[in-house]
Amino acid sequence: LLTPRRIVGRTLNCTGDQCRAQLLTDAGAGIGVIDVRSHLLFVATGTGAGTLNLRGVGPGDDVRVGDPILSNGLDGLYPRGLPVGTVSRYNPGGAAGPEGEVRPAADPGDGFDLLVVEGGT
Repeated sequence: LLTPRRIVGRTLNCTGDQCRAQLLTDAGAGIGVIDVRSHLLFVATGTGAGTLNLRGVGPGDDVRVGDPILSNGLDGLYPRGLPVGTVSRYNPGGAAGPEGEVRPAADPGDGFDLLVVEGGT
């Protein structure tokens, strides 16, 4: 599901003219991403609270608040190079290691229509 040039989520199934969707921010959702500035690859997972967490961040990884995050296309679910969000919080010394939070680039209410894209990358 896309708003103009931004990823909102994916369809899970469609029946007739209705589709069930999973938003990127839903708990249990995930997307392969790349930090545009550092070119590091991560997975962003939905928190269920309107944001995403960066997973796979290691000690010493160069992540900064404000870094744009794009889809990397490696998950086979989402096309490469579309805006996912921006790093809104980063703590290199979190309790379980580095922790990052991403504010989504798109809100499902941003547009009047969503584009349903069939097929993989």
